[in-house]
Amino acid sequence: MSYVGGRRKQRERRLVELDEAFDKQLKPDPLVAILGSTGDTNLNYGSDKWPVFLGAVLAKKLILRFWKSDAVPTFEMWLREVGEILYLEKLRFKNAGRGRVFDKAWAPVMRHLRGLGEDEGVG
Repeated sequence: MSYVGGRRKQRERRLVELDEAFDKQLKPDPLVAILGSTGDTNLNYGSDKWPVFLGAVLAKKLILRFWKSDAVPTFEMWLREVGEILYLEKLRFKNAGRGRVFDKAWAPVMRHLRGLGEDEGVG
């Protein structure tokens, strides 16, 4: 599999997981892949945009880490990055007195990730 084909496959899998987490159909947008956000991520609530934006930034981070390699960043690597950043995000929001905003934005993603872990026998 080519590097580009592998990246496309991983990007599609991330999009499917976000679709399932938010129970909404997200349209693939090249500007989201390049810039992280276009201002319109096809979500109804402003707090829902942050997880999509951060997920795109973390995906770009992985792509940049592997850009000279023949290896393709995997979906599991992306999930690990999201999991690691969630703890810090929760602390940041709670310390700013915005714990409810964090819960509203990230609850669908966290429920979905727990479901993935249970499906694989992890949780």
